[in-house]
Amino acid sequence: MSNKFKLAVLTTSLLSASAFANISVGNVAFDNHTVIPNPGSANFNIHYYLTGSQIFNPGGQVEFFLTKDGGATGYYVGREAPDLNCGTNGCRPINAQNTFKVSPFNLDGTTKEYLSSLCMPTDFQVVARFNNSVSVSHNSATFGTIGQPDWLFHSGSMTPANVSVGYGGNLKVNFVVKNDGCPNSPVLPKVGIFLADLNNNPLVYFGAVQVINDVGSQHEVLLPLKNINLAKGTYRIILMADVEQKVPETNENNNFGAFTLIVNDPATPADIPYYQKNANLDNSYEQLGYQLESLTHSITSEQKLEVLKEQPLKSN
Repeated sequence: MSNKFKLAVLTTSLLSASAFANISVGNVAFDNHTVIPNPGSANFNIHYYLTGSQIFNPGGQVEFFLTKDGGATGYYVGREAPDLNCGTNGCRPINAQNTFKVSPFNLDGTTKEYLSSLCMPTDFQVVARFNNSVSVSHNSATFGTIGQPDWLFHSGSMTPANVSVGYGGNLKVNFVVKNDGCPNSPVLPKVGIFLADLNNNPLVYFGAVQVINDVGSQHEVLLPLKNINLAKGTYRIILMADVEQKVPETNENNNFGAFTLIVNDPATPADIPYYQKNANLDNSYEQLGYQLESLTHSITSEQKLEVLKEQPLKSN
């Protein structure tokens, strides 16, 4: 659920009632030159003025929003009760100048998540709203930094998933590798494909395919099992994004996916089409101490993968 509010309509309707509002908010501003690379753990100040008086307590709280479009829309930050002195002669602000101190503990959670996901430094003004009055800051603050990508496997299928001892055909593997982070990758990764035993010890390296763009891509490849002579048992076909470790990512622990390959006795019917979707991709090898250093295997001409087709993903 988005917490981005349309402030323009509210601003118009509120200002039309301003004749009835005697205590108003104004002169809202950030500290000058506020730069917040990591919004999830930063503190910053919002300064504002309360002026005027009225015969009754207006109630309500001073609300704050961040805006990129001059106040037409905004992202909710937080709110605080105004400090008013109310007596027989009405209500007045105790202090004209006030400061709302924003911290990771009182910044709205949805807005904090949004700011933390920014892929580039972004300027925002601040909007304050109270008692039928609205003020947009004259200055701005910069939130965010250049973000990193996060490569992972979105979905995949393999057929056959059951073969017999001595099978010398191919495995057809389809997979989608996707960037769930920022599209700021200076180098596009390659996806390496391995045959491993059940303990994730690599046996054969079939090679790598190049990701096509910074959003991701879909690939269909053939993996030849000719002359590998697998014994009866259970094996894994392991996919590894950024196999060459050239791309810094926000999460380096989700670059793997795996399919289970079962080798049966020759008498057992083999080559059964079996599709394994993303829900069945196995990440347990991460916890078993699966090391990148162990993935250094040369490619033979017989075991080199063949790319059947591939296409880039489109950005949203």
